[in-house]
Amino acid sequence: SEFVATTGDITVSVSTSFLPELSSVHPPHYFFTYRIRIEMSKDALPEKACQLDSRYWRITNAKGDVEEVQGPGVVGEFPIISPGRVYEYTSCTTFSTTSGYMEGYYTFHFLYFKDKIFNVAIPRFHMACPTFR
Repeated sequence: SEFVATTGDITVSVSTSFLPELSSVHPPHYFFTYRIRIEMSKDALPEKACQLDSRYWRITNAKGDVEEVQGPGVVGEFPIISPGRVYEYTSCTTFSTTSGYMEGYYTFHFLYFKDKIFNVAIPRFHMACPTFR
């Protein structure tokens, strides 16, 4: 399933996959990938063009344990988003439980107003492994 959030002119959508070949029961280690698509509406004004500066994640496993992660860019990149443009990337995470979820936000700055920064919501997306041995 796909998870979607829109902030202003930017839509973030996420799809997830479980990778059994990289997972194990003993010790518990469940490996998931997630694909993120960041898209600016084609109807947005040209001066809304912006660049991603950083990310913030709140990662929660099935036991309710929370890990917060923040850092510069995404997968080593600082993509520029402008009207009608799409940026996609794939990343991964592991859980010690068979399921969990992630949510957070990206911080952007406008290209034309460099001192104006804003956050874009990343929708909460769930990951759960099917019956797994």
